[in-house]
Amino acid sequence: MKKYIVKRNEVQIGTLEMPLDSQVILKDKNGKMFKGNKLAISNIKSQYQTAITCRGMLFREDENGRAEDLIYTTPYRYYIDKTEKRIYDSAFDFVITNPYKINKLLEYLKYGEYLTQNDLNSIYRLLIAHRDWLSKNLELFGFKKTEEKTRKVVFPIETEVTLYDASVSSVPFIEEPGYSLIKRKK
Repeated sequence: MKKYIVKRNEVQIGTLEMPLDSQVILKDKNGKMFKGNKLAISNIKSQYQTAITCRGMLFREDENGRAEDLIYTTPYRYYIDKTEKRIYDSAFDFVITNPYKINKLLEYLKYGEYLTQNDLNSIYRLLIAHRDWLSKNLELFGFKKTEEKTRKVVFPIETEVTLYDASVSSVPFIEEPGYSLIKRKK
């Protein structure tokens, strides 16, 4: 048996973005907005005024609440949006937006409980590098062809939105920290 890299229930998909503003717009749980640069925050969702979408990522969360890239050997761990507690060192830090656990989808696709690097690379090609699988399986997310009978929705629409957004690009962005050191895992 090949050595596994990660458990299926740890795998997440998201979009790596580079905020461009010097300030981050923050909303508390009541929806009240405020701005800040260097902040330690909890239970607050950030919303960047402008950002560059860099690429889709397959990742798992490390012990510090940051994203560990499962496909590329990135020397940097990225912030994950929507985590309980984050510290922004700079508004220019890269951040993973729309993180989504894909355990149920991977189970549906018949991946085992433990995933090897080959499994991860296959998942990446299927869900991020190309939109072919997504466009051929839209009925799983509630999109139906008009001439067919109603089918049971297998996955929530958020899954489709996250997959679609993440498949915008699949290669590292030149502005990523340590770009020249980023290599594809084999």
